[in-house]
Amino acid sequence: MISSSRPRFEASREYRSLTARSNECKRLLSPVIVSFLAEAIPEMFSRVTLGNADQCRTECEISDETPATVAVVYESHEGWQVNVLRPLRPEELEEFNATVAAAKQSLSHYINRMGSNPPEDATVGALSLWLMQKDDGTTLGIDLNIQNSEPALPVRDVPADVAEKIRSLDRNGRRLEAIRELRMATNCSLQQAKAWLNDNC
Repeated sequence: MISSSRPRFEASREYRSLTARSNECKRLLSPVIVSFLAEAIPEMFSRVTLGNADQCRTECEISDETPATVAVVYESHEGWQVNVLRPLRPEELEEFNATVAAAKQSLSHYINRMGSNPPEDATVGALSLWLMQKDDGTTLGIDLNIQNSEPALPVRDVPADVAEKIRSLDRNGRRLEAIRELRMATNCSLQQAKAWLNDNC
């Protein structure tokens, strides 16, 4: 009787030990598994910010994984607008609302997002770039105000008519278009064009 009960006691103790070790492994591995799943599962929505020259506003398009545009977010003088282009499934709502909040936060850094007082006679491209100017002084990641170490072009290398057109563009707040005109006329680098503008406008 004693000998038959002892194996059962040993088995029970071993089972408890294995169970405890298993639980400890689960506890330690859970954050790793959750982190792995968070990285492996793609986001339901993505965002793209663009300067809409037709509507004269900066907007953020929210797309799903297909990738079809689901909604357009922008700010008008009446406040924030969210144009939803298709019905949302219940399981999408939480992430969609978070994406809209992120879009508003991102758009708030674009200083011309509502299209107020646009530059006169701007081309579509120039207007789009104007709409993409941010409060940190950059447009599409280019800092237009940074001082450059590369020497500016000599004034004699810039034709007089081109120089006057570039100065006019710069005076009217169309600095990106002025840089483009200068680079096309002289085949200079971006850094040289910015340096020339800083020295001559």
